[in-house]
Amino acid sequence: MTFMMQNSTIQTMKSNTKKTTQKEIAKQANIGPDFLSHIIHGRRPCPPSVAVRLEEVTGISRVIWVWGSFKEIRKAIESYIYQDRADYGHRYQTGGNRKDPK
Repeated sequence: MTFMMQNSTIQTMKSNTKKTTQKEIAKQANIGPDFLSHIIHGRRPCPPSVAVRLEEVTGISRVIWVWGSFKEIRKAIESYIYQDRADYGHRYQTGGNRKDPK
């Protein structure tokens, strides 16, 4: 969104609607997106060295990454990805169906 200020300077406001993706998180943590997906879905444990990097990127505690259940990890990562978004929890509000119920 761009608007004019009274002194004729243009200021741009960044929209908060862009979501972070798992791919972006994986890239910033220097791991593969497939490996991050396996951690989030409980198919692979998170090594402590990776947990430290994921904590730096997401702010989610390394304790959660290493010792949390996959449900705890998934809830934390969804909260991080969808923070400040109006559609957070959209899957749960429509019973898992992403289409608008009519």
